Amino acid sequence: MCKMTDEQSLIAGMEAIPQDMTARLVYADWLEENGREDEAKFLRLVEMTGEEFGKSIIGQKDDEDYHENGWVAIKVRRGNTNYGLLSSYGHCSCYDTWASLCGGGIYDYYPPEQIMQPNFDWVGTWEGLLQLAKSKTNPLGPRDGGKWLAETYEQVLAN
Repeated sequence: MCKMTDEQSLIAGMEAIPQDMTARLVYADWLEENGREDEAKFLRLVEMTGEEFGKSIIGQKDDEDYHENGWVAIKVRRGNTNYGLLSSYGHCSCYDTWASLCGGGIYDYYPPEQIMQPNFDWVGTWEGLLQLAKSKTNPLGPRDGGKWLAETYEQVLAN
């Protein structure tokens, strides 16, 4: 049996309960203390531009109705680490998923180069997201994620 490193333990805690920001912030503190400031800042704020978001989408599936409901998964690199981010969303098709994750409404427009703080349901390592996809786990709890989550996970595993 292998003993987990401090970092592995912090990552496991962060990924186990995604709604709890405390574990993510503790890991961010550890990253900063260990000279990995870019990663620490990212985990604290999850800042990115719409352009980076668009280029980072690994999987996305929704019901394609006027009132779209679905899931989006992205992969971003900060420092030496690949992070996976996953979120459910619901919006009408007259505005985009990016605006929805940033708390926008139908009339909001965010220039692609503007740095925003989108709201993701799950933030962790890319390996953690792959584990969620393999186990078909809904990060929001025991409720079913629907076929859109399953199809998003299929796209994640294909990359």
